[in-house]
Amino acid sequence: MAMPPASPLRPRSAPPASPLTRPPHAPSASRGSRLARGLLAILALVLAPLTPREIVAQVDPSLSWRTLRTEHFRVHFSPGLDSVARRAAGSAERAWGRLAAELHEPRGPVDLVVADNVDYTNGNATVFPSNRITIFARPVVDASSLRFLDDWIDLAVSHELTHIFHLDRSRGWWRLGQYVFGRNPFLFPGLYTPSWLDEGVAVYFETKLTGAGRIAGTDHYSIVRAQVLDGVAPALTAISQATPRWPGGNQVYAYGSLLVDYEARRRAGGMRDFIERTAGRTIPFLLNTNARAAFGMGFDSALVAFTDSVRRAALAVGATTAHDLTATGWSTERLRWLDAGHLRYANDDARDVTALRDVDVTDGATRWVERRNSLDVTTTLRDGARLFTQLDFIDPYTLRGDLYLERGGETTRLTDGARLTQADVFQPAGARASAVVAVQLEPGTARLVRLNVEGGRAGPVERLTAASIDTLWSEPRWSHDGTRIAAARWRRGGTQDIVVLDAVTGRIVQSVGASRAVVVSPAWSAGDTAIFFTSDRSGRSALYRASLANGALSLVASSATALIESEPSPDGTRLATTQLRGDGAHVAIVPLGAGTRADSTSVLPAGHNDPVVVAGDSARAYRPWRTLLPTYWLPAYQQTDDAKPMYGFITSGTDVVGRHAWTLQTTYSPDHQEPSYDFSYAYAGLKNPLLGVASTEEWDHFALFDPKSAGSSNPVRVGTLARRKVITDLALTLQRPRLRSNSSLSVGAEFEYRDFRTDPSALIARMDPGYSRSYTYPAFFVSAGFSNVKFPALAISYEDGVQLAASARTRWRSDSASGTHSNSVVAVASAFKALDFAGFAHHVIAVRAAAGWENSNAPTDFNAGGTSGSQLSVIPGVVLGDGRRTFGVRGFAGDAQYGSQALGGSFEYRAPLGLPNGGLWNTPLFFRSLSAIAFADAATAWCPAGTAPSAACPLGPTPRDWLASAGAELDLDAALEYDVPYRFRLGVAQPVAGRKYTGATGPALFFALGLSF
Repeated sequence: MAMPPASPLRPRSAPPASPLTRPPHAPSASRGSRLARGLLAILALVLAPLTPREIVAQVDPSLSWRTLRTEHFRVHFSPGLDSVARRAAGSAERAWGRLAAELHEPRGPVDLVVADNVDYTNGNATVFPSNRITIFARPVVDASSLRFLDDWIDLAVSHELTHIFHLDRSRGWWRLGQYVFGRNPFLFPGLYTPSWLDEGVAVYFETKLTGAGRIAGTDHYSIVRAQVLDGVAPALTAISQATPRWPGGNQVYAYGSLLVDYEARRRAGGMRDFIERTAGRTIPFLLNTNARAAFGMGFDSALVAFTDSVRRAALAVGATTAHDLTATGWSTERLRWLDAGHLRYANDDARDVTALRDVDVTDGATRWVERRNSLDVTTTLRDGARLFTQLDFIDPYTLRGDLYLERGGETTRLTDGARLTQADVFQPAGARASAVVAVQLEPGTARLVRLNVEGGRAGPVERLTAASIDTLWSEPRWSHDGTRIAAARWRRGGTQDIVVLDAVTGRIVQSVGASRAVVVSPAWSAGDTAIFFTSDRSGRSALYRASLANGALSLVASSATALIESEPSPDGTRLATTQLRGDGAHVAIVPLGAGTRADSTSVLPAGHNDPVVVAGDSARAYRPWRTLLPTYWLPAYQQTDDAKPMYGFITSGTDVVGRHAWTLQTTYSPDHQEPSYDFSYAYAGLKNPLLGVASTEEWDHFALFDPKSAGSSNPVRVGTLARRKVITDLALTLQRPRLRSNSSLSVGAEFEYRDFRTDPSALIARMDPGYSRSYTYPAFFVSAGFSNVKFPALAISYEDGVQLAASARTRWRSDSASGTHSNSVVAVASAFKALDFAGFAHHVIAVRAAAGWENSNAPTDFNAGGTSGSQLSVIPGVVLGDGRRTFGVRGFAGDAQYGSQALGGSFEYRAPLGLPNGGLWNTPLFFRSLSAIAFADAATAWCPAGTAPSAACPLGPTPRDWLASAGAELDLDAALEYDVPYRFRLGVAQPVAGRKYTGATGPALFFALGLSF
């Protein structure tokens, strides 16, 4: 299921510079980074679901999970979720039966995980490494596109199961390849189709199976209608979750679902035919060819025809004129009047992070007030303090909503893990305490609660309504006299209404506006004689008024697109609302007149599902081993250090809740007859810390020459010395994620074993006796990272924060005299400052400094030079990009200098250029944005005076000469397979110092991937 548009629930801060969660900026300074690479491989290859392209949250693997078995599913659930899991199991089996009548059945069974560790509505599905679904037991109480439903569990399960039916399907040589390579992620044709198609198919069946959902509702039509009327409707190649044109990628769901529905209505059986054709097509992204054969019309033509029909229908409907106050849209919610001339609202404009803003209703001038983690309501108290709820982590896996108080620039968290949202405040005249009513989330449901806040403390949370999986409460509002509370209520079957409750007892006093439609956003009129609310019963979201005297309904205002909120002004002459436009929701004003009479009928379709609950025997304890087994393998090709080929394979596994994860790569060199391997394992069952183990076997080769030919122009090679290294790492990482910062601390130990052999083997006896022995090197390392940078939706760079990383390592040689050991330390600091200049995103000044030191016994050196970036594995063994460099200098070779000490720094000015916002025909490549960078790099690596020859300094002391360059880059932010983001950099660097370390005197062109830091 989708997250709401531009949801602030996604973390807005970059990950910490931790060896176990290595972001692009972290240094690789110690052997501990070997463990980092192993764990990163696990996370990238296994834990991140490849399909569908949705925001994915990690469930808490440390909980006492249980498993319920049905005919087609293994349902895994965490404590307290037995009833939700049984409802999910029943919905899943029913959905399976209905989908099996429409599409080819997937290979089962399917693992269905029901979790409740995050306070936002979401779900995900993946076909790799096996068919798996996760739904989070937070019901829908805020996402506008998801509020027309009969049963939120039924909707979520039907949607995600459709992904499994659709994307598991493989035919022809794709299926043949899977017979050989297993569930290889490269061999699912559905993974090469765009996200709008994947989500369009899932939303289409979500509605067909349940009778409700997003196609039956009005939100998706409103999005398309708004863009069509504003002349910004996208071409097919511009519909991507990576788009910068619509909040949160929800454009994918809107256009995808309605376009698929438009095509499916053209020909009976067309959906099955289309999916079967795509599953067997050699080039799966030839979508128009498949669509013409299945539906009789290609998607490009269908999009033009569909949007034309939407335009004609929109122009034929009259509507009240709403006056927009804000110039930009994106995500705007939770309007409140400050006074007769100003409105306060939560906003994510994509250029900045989510914040509280004010707007002047006279001239539309906006003012930034305060940063927020969530798009939720803020109430301003009489003394200027502000009460609000927002999300934050309470442990590495648990994200909860709590009540906060901001006074005098200081913010205090009033509750801890209370799971509160949508708080409204009543402050009686002269009273010291404020009464708060809020929605409290519980497993599978949402109820109303109240509490008192006095000073900087909150009282106990008291229940107002009962918790039931068949009834959801949302958006409570105090009456002006504080005696009653109005709230939106959803009941199973899709009936929604506005309910008036007694503020003390929670007893229901009255219900108004009931309809099988979305009925939300209640607000009291002056004098508490009527309630304004929003409903889409007419086919588009509009503003209504319900008289409390007789329940009579009036249509107050409507729009050609949609009006989403209703907030009457203090003088009762205007309504503040949010109006949907082509770039998202704008704050708008409509005059408040008498309105026209309305009734409770709804044009939205009726549902047809009753709850199905799986009963029977008790669930058993969760067993991870079945889903931890490998399901695929990838062929691997590498080269030895002397350019000999190595052949092998890669495989991995993770259990469905992510408690265990492992990856293995093993290769063999026929020329040297040497095996190598790289193995990593992560255990998350402790919650915090994360336990990681990595082991590697690798070989180095050195040519041996006849001493008699030493010094000649043609020395005689007599053999090869091979050095084998087996290195095992163990690390514990403490994690402290927050939505505004992220930090971690890792400690670990390493054990390295070395031995030697020669070819021919007889040479070993005639060489140094030391080569006949084996050696061990125990080591200890520690690393830490911190980051509090921002990264808005349209940003071209990290902004307004710092990233800090440091690591230290001590290594002993077991056969050496006491005290013989090597030490190394590396520290990196980066800072970013956003500048509010013209452009679709902020301009950014970025600076970075790095330092490294190791003693004379260190076995490796620091390198200065090279272009820093990231790597892209095209296929196993074929990699683009040079990867991260701690002391990079663009325009120089990566090993231009080396030594036991190093310094480096960079300065960059990053500026936005434009938004291509389009794909390359029907290939899985999407061009998102262009930016430019002017940079200056400098670094040096040297061996200080008095240094004896060593592995790090084979020539003894070397001068501390600086390498420096200046230049510019053109950066393209793109998305591979339509949604996976990548940055491609093309630049020119002019060396300005240290030219003797490069063979050229002129500028050097370079290509790189990812941010430089």
